[in-house]
Amino acid sequence: MFGKCLTSQLGRRAASLRTTAPRSLGRGFQMRAVSNSGVAQAQATGPVTELQGLYDYARQHVVGSDPRLSNEVVAELSRLMSLVPLEQLGFSSDAPQSPGKGYRQAVNPAGGQASSLTYLPVYEDMHMTMGIFCFPAGAIIPLHNHPGMTVLSRLLFGTLEVTGYDLVEPVPQSRQQSGNPFASMFKKPSLPQFVARQVVGVRVVAPAAPLVLFPNEAGNVHEFKAHTACAVLDLLCPPYNPSGGRDCTYYEVLRSRQQLAPGTTLLGELPIPE
Repeated sequence: MFGKCLTSQLGRRAASLRTTAPRSLGRGFQMRAVSNSGVAQAQATGPVTELQGLYDYARQHVVGSDPRLSNEVVAELSRLMSLVPLEQLGFSSDAPQSPGKGYRQAVNPAGGQASSLTYLPVYEDMHMTMGIFCFPAGAIIPLHNHPGMTVLSRLLFGTLEVTGYDLVEPVPQSRQQSGNPFASMFKKPSLPQFVARQVVGVRVVAPAAPLVLFPNEAGNVHEFKAHTACAVLDLLCPPYNPSGGRDCTYYEVLRSRQQLAPGTTLLGELPIPE
């Protein structure tokens, strides 16, 4: 869903569901046909599941909206996301760390437990993306941003440590620092650096309300670290799109040799992973 960023590195499947071709996702989930306006239309496909309700509401309120979704829409998305049972996402509510057969096959077709961070697509189109990150204990999604996006993240089970920063201002190139004293010898342009303020630093234990970040606030640059085996349901509005100016950038925390304002730190962009 976003070029060279996380999901492509995790082997995202090309068979993600599209609104133009209704298909089922698990039990009781059916994509709706899309009208000419791009808004999903209801079809008589049986009882509406909580996952379907989340999808329907998101499609109705995300298409054509400002990337900074309103507080009212975010509150309802958060409520609907919290209602989705684990079973509709392929997990067992009794023992979520031992998910059902369908999930095990998606993570590891040969059977057994996953040994690395895995991404499972739920739904994607040009307006939004839903997917599940599955973490073994100790796995990390390093600091990365969400340019021009509103993102909701629900911890499905386990314990997750979340650190988030808001970028305050860029550091002029003349004042940028390098951790390598010989960097000037290599004639490579330095990557941007930013003064940032840490606004999130929590250990989340499921069940918990979804975390929310906005285009320029609430920890748009964040890191996930699994304290235990866990899984996170993500909803990105809109998704990453490098050609549309929404590419993913990774960051590292730098030790500043300059005096910074209280409560701020220095972040530096990292090269795009190969």
